[in-house]
Amino acid sequence: MIRRVPAISFPRYRIWLACVVGLVFLIGANMAWLNPNPGFKAYRTHPTIPILWQYNPDAGIEILTAAYFPDIFKSYRIRMDRPVYPAVAKGGAACLQAVAKPFRPLSNLEAAGLAYIAMKLAVYLTGILALFNLLSRYIGKQGAFIACFLCFTHFVSIEYIAAFHTTELQFITPIFTLFLLQKLVDRYSLGRNVLYSTLIGLLMLCKPNYATYLAVLAFFFLVKREYSAVLTSFAAHCIPMLLYLGYLELLGMKYYSFNADYYGQGVWLLDLLQNDSWKIFPAMANSLILFAKLSWNYYTLWLAVALTALVLFRKAVLLPAHAWLLMLGIIVMTWVQMFMARQCTPHMPSDFAFLVFGMSGLALAHWAMSSRLFSKAVPAILAVWLALNTLHFLHLPWVPPLEQAHRSQDKLKQRLDMAVHPKNYTAQEHEWWRKKHNGRK
Repeated sequence: MIRRVPAISFPRYRIWLACVVGLVFLIGANMAWLNPNPGFKAYRTHPTIPILWQYNPDAGIEILTAAYFPDIFKSYRIRMDRPVYPAVAKGGAACLQAVAKPFRPLSNLEAAGLAYIAMKLAVYLTGILALFNLLSRYIGKQGAFIACFLCFTHFVSIEYIAAFHTTELQFITPIFTLFLLQKLVDRYSLGRNVLYSTLIGLLMLCKPNYATYLAVLAFFFLVKREYSAVLTSFAAHCIPMLLYLGYLELLGMKYYSFNADYYGQGVWLLDLLQNDSWKIFPAMANSLILFAKLSWNYYTLWLAVALTALVLFRKAVLLPAHAWLLMLGIIVMTWVQMFMARQCTPHMPSDFAFLVFGMSGLALAHWAMSSRLFSKAVPAILAVWLALNTLHFLHLPWVPPLEQAHRSQDKLKQRLDMAVHPKNYTAQEHEWWRKKHNGRK
């Protein structure tokens, strides 16, 4: 993403891209009809209408954090290292409550839920527009649109668009990072560097997904030798974290990282190097194998399509040769991040989704232009891809939504009371999750 090209206007595509997001949201919000998580006790946002039901175990604490931010950190510290989503949702909830008050007062949870969903839609819409804007400069509008469709109709995207969670940022944060990089390269200035790097720092407070950003810093430091620009960027990206730490200090709270404490992310490697350093090599080998498997599971045949496009159509991509080192660096750093975080979930390889689906979109667009028959087949290919990713959540035997297991109202009320009245509970009761801690490290 280095070549300077005049900005592209794409008003005709905006509507179609928005429709893609709307379609994905429609599926994600009504996922209850697919019996997506058999045996899991769902969070019912409405007792009888199966819309926006939550099937992620972290959804409850996420929406409580948004509804009672930041006081909830006195009782639940789990989301303390990811404050931006809850803070934005809290602000949106306050606005909704003020507007709705004369008509139908909204509870803190109701307002936070509505604001959270609105925020997620804004993130998805901004993300897909940024990806199209970025890719269309290098692979053309048709290829960019196909890439956006493939990326944002993936089952991970569908699963989290209507979920009270941050996982979608695993593939959207790299898009924002590269979009900001492109804008900075187009017209560099110290002020823009500080501004864009500060925005990246805010993204890291949404979800600490550093792979792409660190790859960018390494590329411009080692390859482009832009030492002062890289150091400025790194310093500026720390500003949001420093301000947040100061804010917590004013509130009399101490920063806490649930992922480092519970999962041992980053910490486990230091322990390994101190005690059994030789084990790092088999650990790395196993991690690379797992990374390859997860990558195949995430991208499936599109990996082969992307590699084919890289061989056949690489010269058609308006990207300088040395910039491919950045693409390789992002893939490598995605694995490093997974290794350090010790996370083996399906979404971990999605940081380079922009690249795999971008090259796949380029291939489909080229083949469509060279064959009228293939051109007519492209919509069918995209429809099948959407159908397969939707059916990913279908589990048989099918269970109607109202017959699916759901969270006990008494338990939910207790969790809510713990958030509102933290002084009524002991420290052990507040950190109930620690009983599951054994064996995690």
